[in-house]
Parts: sequence; structure tokens; C-alpha cells
Amino acid sequence: MFADIGGGSADGVVGASLTYDSVNDNGDYSFSLVNKLREPVRNVYCLIVFYDKAGTPLDVQVIHSSDVIPDGLAKRITGRVHPSVRHLNGGTIVEGSPWKAPPYLPRNKDTVVKIL
Repeated sequence: MFADIGGGSADGVVGASLTYDSVNDNGDYSFSLVNKLREPVRNVYCLIVFYDKAGTPLDVQVIHSSDVIPDGLAKRITGRVHPSVRHLNGGTIVEGSPWKAPPYLPRNKDTVVKIL
């Protein structure tokens, strides 16, 4: 995927800021793909591993984004997991939010977005 830009690896694109976004607990989530390279990228594949509060894997998803992500910028990506994942992962209200509405942050910081 990165062969044409000389990197040969996914180190220049990272996943960040995962949140659960559903008001009705349907499992919606989103995260940002951040392009740290000096070239635009597209066709990014990533693996998201969701963990429970004890660090045990709960779910895994492979996400593909065909969108162009310009150099130095980010693209918000959405997905959906089983509704129980947010509860078992311990999603909490974003600090400073004046109401109990999404987005919710994963409590277990081990939840990871890995670029493939």
C-alpha cells in the first residue's frame, strides 16, 4: 500500500481518538486515521482490537478506508461492533462534557488501532 512513497511500512499513518458514538448503544464507533507522511495516502487497512477492563480481547475488526488522506491531515472513520463491547470495554463520558451523551471514550487504553 505504501510502496509508491518509499516508506514500505505503515509507520506514517496512525489510528487515534477512538470514541463510541451511539446514543442508543448500537455499537457505533469512530476513530481518526492520521497521515504523518509528506504524501497523501489512500487504501489504508487497519486492525482494531477491543479489550475489556481486564485487558482480555473482546472483539476485532479490519477496516478499510479508500479515501485519500492528505499529507499531515486526518480522516474520521466509522464502524460498528456488538453493543456489548462498549459496556465491557468500559466506555466513559468525555471529560468536561456537560451532558451524558456521546462520544464516550474507551476506559481500557489497550484498545488499539493498528495500521496493516
